Amino acid sequence: MKPYISVIVPIYNAEAYIERCLNSITTQTFTDIEILCIDDHSSDNSVSIVESMKKTDNRIKFIKNDKNSGLSAVRNMGIKLASAPYVMSVDSDDFIDQSTFANISQIASAGNFDIVAFGWREIDCAGNIIEEIKYDSRDILLAAERKNIFSITNPSFCMKLCKKSIFIENAISFPEGTLFEDMVTTPRMLLKAKTMRIVSDIYYNYTIRPGSIMNSITATHLMDYLYCFDLLKRFLSDENILNECADSYNGYIEGNIEYYTAKICSSVLPQTEKEKYINVLSLIRDASVLRETSESPVEPDKNAVKRFLARFIRRDSSC
Repeated sequence: MKPYISVIVPIYNAEAYIERCLNSITTQTFTDIEILCIDDHSSDNSVSIVESMKKTDNRIKFIKNDKNSGLSAVRNMGIKLASAPYVMSVDSDDFIDQSTFANISQIASAGNFDIVAFGWREIDCAGNIIEEIKYDSRDILLAAERKNIFSITNPSFCMKLCKKSIFIENAISFPEGTLFEDMVTTPRMLLKAKTMRIVSDIYYNYTIRPGSIMNSITATHLMDYLYCFDLLKRFLSDENILNECADSYNGYIEGNIEYYTAKICSSVLPQTEKEKYINVLSLIRDASVLRETSESPVEPDKNAVKRFLARFIRRDSSC
């Protein structure tokens, strides 16, 4: 008998967190799950920890990559391998509340929702709560919200239970070889899905690590940021909804720029570096805003973007 939820756990050098993560999944009150642990060629003790836990829980399926492929590739693999009608991803340094699957599976089943989204906590490495984020509960007929696909919910894949069929039937995958993969993928999911339930409850615990992206930001991060916006422009063009979604998309840009500007301001970067990155974020915002047009966006060119950013970022940054 197939499980109801396939839980995708991407793993890369997470020995300090992976046991906590998997314990939060294996001890769920709802047990009709499979756990797809995909190790992305870790060099630490993550593999042995998972292999040990697998011996005591046959719901854990362990896949080891023979090379490092990146988060998007691992998620795409997990979706492809999933045998359940619903998928959810839990990053290896995060964990979920014990009643998560019981509650969201009941909601999904009762309303036959394509997506169930929920709130989350940001915590530090010691488990202290930094911030709690949640939305008002509501049901959404997504066909009536096409123009708002960028503002309906947070783009994070981890804070959602999704039907696998959304990905398979619409050839949706996470873009490989780039960062910020969620911000490209979630709007496409929302356009193709039919129904969604947002619940105000908080189930996910997101760990802010000292080595997080905002404390080690490079020109590559900014290049990929602009590249992802360009991918979204191409998507809107392909779907013939450029003008229809312009306001939502532009608000998405503004919100993302504001969020990462705040993260940079609170990071450990020197003040001069902060100013450089904030200036480049402003340029990315100006370059990415959609204006009414009948023309299709230009094909994204990562090398061109990199050359553009090189004018503003020192050569000694790790691109």
